[in-house]
This record gives sequence, structure tokens and C-alpha cells, in this order.
Amino acid sequence: HIVAVRDGVVERVAPIRGEVLVSPGETVRAGQPLISGMLAPGSAEYLERVGRGQLPYVRAEGVVRGRTWYRGLGEAPLVRVYEEDTGRVHRYLTVKIGEREWRIGSLEPPFALVRWEERTAAPRWLPGVSATWHVGYEIRRFEQPVDAATAREAAVAAAREQALGQMPAGVDVLDEQVSVWEDPAAGVVRAAVTVEVLQDLGRFAPIGEPVLGWPNSSAHCSG
Repeated sequence: HIVAVRDGVVERVAPIRGEVLVSPGETVRAGQPLISGMLAPGSAEYLERVGRGQLPYVRAEGVVRGRTWYRGLGEAPLVRVYEEDTGRVHRYLTVKIGEREWRIGSLEPPFALVRWEERTAAPRWLPGVSATWHVGYEIRRFEQPVDAATAREAAVAAAREQALGQMPAGVDVLDEQVSVWEDPAAGVVRAAVTVEVLQDLGRFAPIGEPVLGWPNSSAHCSG
């Protein structure tokens, strides 16, 4: 069969082989058969294949173009946080021998905001022995408000990028809907972008692949 790759509305059907199951204007769901490889009983090709002792199946071929939608979400902060080192540093050393460990120096730095780095040395000629310097750099944090219009633009851009990133090649963009709202509790602006496109809705489903809504619900695709 040719089945739908995603939900959409059929615009045009151009069959090559197989029985067309949908019409322009029809809404389809992902996985729904669009062109069947199972020939209609009584059709000329059905009778011809059965008359030759062949199964009444063909490899379905054709193009089904339709409208579908991709949605992306994005957000941008209303306050940007920056950090910088003050130049003050706190260090302590831990030495480990086997399962035992010793600390040289104070564990707690004399400042509240700190960025830690660790540097460990383990000499090969002393198995089970290691020494680790723990270095804490004092940092200063700044908050800078972001213009609401700038935050909205950034949120919409992020949402649009996510929506476009889901699209396959060869789609035609028809329309775009944008929604933007502020979330004061989270301190962000959020956006949703829905892009309407025209694309190929069909893909070939090989033998053995379950097909949505096909008779005998557990039946598999024939081609």
C-alpha cells in the first residue's frame, strides 16, 4: 500500500498502480492506506492476474499530495543572568590511598557563589594513590532585563526553527500561525508556531507492516 506519513487533508491523487482509497478534500490519519496494492475484485487487472494463477496484489505506486501542519514551541528569558569571576580563589586538597582519604584545607569557601574545578593526579608508580586539588572561584552574578519585544522575537524564532526542523525536503509552505504569551512565574516569553504546508502525504508500506484501519485489524500490508 501507499499509506499516509502523517495526518493531513488530501489535495491531489495521482495513482500509477493500485486502487485509490481517498479523494481530494478528505482528511486522513497517519498510517491510513491511500492507494491499495490489493486489486478490487472484478476489476480487469484483478481478473487478469487471477486468470494467470497470480495473487490479486500489485506494488502500489502513485503520489498523494496534501496539506498538513507542523508545530514548534520556543521560549526566551525576560531576564538574562551573567556571571564573572571576582578573582578570589579557595583551594583544598584531598589525598586518597586505597579506601582511605585525607583532606588538607577547609572544605567550605569564604564566599557564597562559587564555581568549582577539580584536578587529579594519580602516579602510575603508586597504584591506588591519587591527589585532587579542589579549586573554587568566587563568581559575581548579574541580572539584566530583556526588552519584551526582543524576547518575543527570540521565542518565535526558536519555535519556527523547531517547526521547520521537522519538515521533510520538498514541502511548499502555505501559511504560518504564531501565538505568543508571557509566563511571568517562569520569567519567560513562550511562543508556538504552526506552519501549514503542501507535501507528499504517502509512503510505500512493505509487506508485513501493520496498516491503520485495514480490514481484519491485525492484517498486514500486502504492498
